[in-house]
Amino acid sequence: MWAQLCDSPAFFGLIVVSGLFGAIGTFCIFLILVKLVGSTYQTMDQEWFFTGVVTGIFERFFFTTALGLFTSQGSGLLTAMIGWVAVKGQVHYKMFSEAGSRDMKQVYLGLLGSLTSLLMAVVGGYLWSEGYTLRHLLVP
Repeated sequence: MWAQLCDSPAFFGLIVVSGLFGAIGTFCIFLILVKLVGSTYQTMDQEWFFTGVVTGIFERFFFTTALGLFTSQGSGLLTAMIGWVAVKGQVHYKMFSEAGSRDMKQVYLGLLGSLTSLLMAVVGGYLWSEGYTLRHLLVP
């Protein structure tokens, strides 16, 4: 079973890169950005968990899978990613219609967190579509 996982581009791109490294990397970059802007963002409340963590997992899973399976339509998928960030920003932060109603630091932290998450999805989808596996990483 381990040999099959080591030779699976889908496992490497989706689970290892987008899932594991994507979750850890996005969270670390988010914390660095929070520290840099001096925000008092509450990172462990229930709203943050559902809008940040759960949504991030699902968006990385969806876009990594789409990029891994449908590489020839990559430019359309990248456009869909930008649309997704706009929809998510409008629904959660109302950043386009009520710009003065929320703390803009938190709005932009959310936006940069979403873009970081989607960058991890792009990397995972690319590695999947190009056939990179865990064995490529472990055995030079």
